[in-house]
Amino acid sequence: SGWQSGQTSDAFEVLMPLSADVSTVEDADRLLRVAVTARSVSVHVAGQPDAPLLAGETHGKLLVGGCSWRLARSKVRGWRGEPLQQLELHLAKDTASAGPGGHWPDLFSTEYS
Repeated sequence: SGWQSGQTSDAFEVLMPLSADVSTVEDADRLLRVAVTARSVSVHVAGQPDAPLLAGETHGKLLVGGCSWRLARSKVRGWRGEPLQQLELHLAKDTASAGPGGHWPDLFSTEYS
């Protein structure tokens, strides 16, 4: 899948290494589309909505206003040894809809590819 995630009782954190084409926030704004709704997450390359990098219906509700993304330096290196950027998604869970202890079995109940 190319991405990793972890969760706390109130949020999911998703890390996704990006290609060397994305090295600045301006590149990300131009090349990536990130969409979060109360029940879904989608990340795809601009103009390629049918080929998501990450997409699916979440196990529970998200608090859209508490969700955000940013670029950060990844530990992954490109083929020339250059450090790559990664997309970091912070997905705030609606804890009222989360299970015991606020944990979901996984980020997605249905993942799209």
